[in-house]
Amino acid sequence: MIREYYFYILSNKWITVLYTGVTNNLKRRVAEHKQKTELIICINPKYIDLSSEL
Repeated sequence: MIREYYFYILSNKWITVLYTGVTNNLKRRVAEHKQKTELIICINPKYIDLSSEL
């Protein structure tokens, strides 16, 4: 059985930090990233998540 994997690149608002990875479930991985982002937003309200623009 052949599995599909996705290589992804996410960045912060200022595009000064890139997050890269490989996953076989892109929707799940973006959701996991969003959960972490929600925590970050509580700590740093100026943070902007652009993952919905993917």
